[in-house]
Amino acid sequence: MLPIRFTRILTTLYSLLLASMLFLPELSTAFDAHREGEMVLEYRYRFNCQNHVPDHLLGVIAVSGNRLVISGNQGLALVDHSLLTPAGTDIALSRLLGLNAREVYLYQQNYLFVNLNGTGVNPEAGFAVVRIDGDNLTPVTIVSSTAVFFEKMAIAGNYLYVAAHSGGFHVYSISNPEAPYFRASIPTGFVNAYAVAVAGDTAYVADGGGGLKVVDISNPLSPLLVGGETLATAVGTAEDVTCRNGKVFLAAGASGVAVFDGADLASRRLIEVGGAARSFSWVGDHLAVSTIHGIAILGEVGGEYQLVASEITGRRGHNARLRLCGAIGTAGDSLVLCADWNCMDVYELMEFNTGSQPDISCDRQRIRFHPDGESVTATVWNNGAGDLHITAVNVNPPSFSSDFTPVTLQPGESLGFQISYNGSAQQDSGLVRIMSDDPDESPFPIQIFGETGYLNPGDQALDFTLPLYTRDHGTGTYSWEPFTLSEQLGKVIWFQAYGSW
Repeated sequence: MLPIRFTRILTTLYSLLLASMLFLPELSTAFDAHREGEMVLEYRYRFNCQNHVPDHLLGVIAVSGNRLVISGNQGLALVDHSLLTPAGTDIALSRLLGLNAREVYLYQQNYLFVNLNGTGVNPEAGFAVVRIDGDNLTPVTIVSSTAVFFEKMAIAGNYLYVAAHSGGFHVYSISNPEAPYFRASIPTGFVNAYAVAVAGDTAYVADGGGGLKVVDISNPLSPLLVGGETLATAVGTAEDVTCRNGKVFLAAGASGVAVFDGADLASRRLIEVGGAARSFSWVGDHLAVSTIHGIAILGEVGGEYQLVASEITGRRGHNARLRLCGAIGTAGDSLVLCADWNCMDVYELMEFNTGSQPDISCDRQRIRFHPDGESVTATVWNNGAGDLHITAVNVNPPSFSSDFTPVTLQPGESLGFQISYNGSAQQDSGLVRIMSDDPDESPFPIQIFGETGYLNPGDQALDFTLPLYTRDHGTGTYSWEPFTLSEQLGKVIWFQAYGSW
């Protein structure tokens, strides 16, 4: 498999994932009324990051009271979520710039450990230590290595455990949080270590294509890899892991969430969550799961965990923020913090019968029409606990149209309507905007494409050459090289597209 990264294409890996989903799976439909354990996520407020840093959110964590720390590719923001508004605000108590920050971990209530991305200017990746001084964020130190790419981390006692990607498993002493130092590692036996969780004397590692790995840390200075899945036995791509009440939960990508009884690998069972499971956070007794295009909530019903609530956040288009749930956090026993691409949304998890908000969902996010014109059915439904009033569907440009009429959908009800393209000779693309009283998703956009160039399976592709920008995770160095399609014949190509705007 040949990994390829574009930087001059104004799209993202997340956009590609959404483009492959012409409709969402059945799990995204409304829950049956009064199902045992059923919950609902109701929208509360938003932090905007597109006008002020951090930009392009990657993580969010509650630190104390109403205060949150939000991480992005420009740095950190300390936010009082009681000051946020439903329409969104960019008010922050303070900001710390200059860190290409990813996830954030709290230690002793006033220290943050932040794992970092490397950059073209500074290829070293690692983690930063930041002190919380009242309402200010004070940088302390950065620990980095050109040979190690730091993924997610875990803090237990006075030790920081790091999933070090191809570098395996690392241990740092943080008894003095302002001067962490390396103590031990397991450099081999892993495929791509993405995340780590600790329960007692055991560390569990989400090892990418290698699944779940089990590490004995009874002596943190001499950790021992004692077992785990392999490329042959694992399912999906393991990107996060967490533990609770003797169970281990693994975010297994497109395979959903894998649940194990401790280190018993044979006990694995899978839970579908309507998307690619990527990250975890506990909200009370429920497990919140980031699925890239939304949030899934797992709860224990009858002794087994199952899907009890969901919120689809994957949106893009005019008047719709690029909302892709890249990471997730929680505050208290009820607030779920969704780190989208350019905003952070706050939802409250509550029992379904206590909810009052509508929640619009649709089985279409992108529609490609035949160049000669055709009509396609889109179905919207109300996934919330209150009545959904859809007032209009606006369609542009004029080569597209819809037969929609205003309607009210009760919880669980759905409606199909037609969207048509007239076969205009010019290249056309546009948007359908569904207007409703959903508190955070109006307008709801559907991207539409008419006379566009695309290939059907088996069609001959025209040759092309593009510049590629690649990063060696082992050395941290960057390089440019050309990519020519005809030179890849016989290879399996994995495209990752990145951009900035």
